[in-house]
This record gives sequence, C-alpha cells and structure tokens, in this order.
Amino acid sequence: MLLLAQSSLCGVGDTLRALRAAGLKTSVAARRREPFGPVMRSRTADLLARGAIRPGQDDEELVVIRADHTRPRR
Repeated sequence: MLLLAQSSLCGVGDTLRALRAAGLKTSVAARRREPFGPVMRSRTADLLARGAIRPGQDDEELVVIRADHTRPRR
C-alpha cells in the first residue's frame, strides 16, 4: 500500500491516472483545506501569474491518495 499526500494544485487527476496506468488501484483517502504555509506563501505571486490560484487565495486542498497492488504479491 502507498499513501501519497499532495496539494490539489499539483494535479490530483494526473497522479491518479499515472498510478492506475502502473497497475495500481487508487482512491482518494482524505481531503482537507489548509492555509498556505511558508513555502506556498513565498510562491503566491508565481502561482497567481500562472493561474493556479485565484486572487486572494491563501489556502489549498491537501489530498491523500491511496494506491494498492491489484494482483496478489508473490
């Protein structure tokens, strides 16, 4: 089993598709909105310029993805 935490700003759908393409069964195990930490705050201008966040946005959704083998392990 793999548990992967990532920001929704990083393309959760792309991650799910990549894991499924690798033969893993995936699900979103948890979602939670959190205020930007120091790293995200330092990148706000760039994220805004790229259209990744809206003006005034100061939070993001964090997602935990679960991925499991679909075949029995040997």
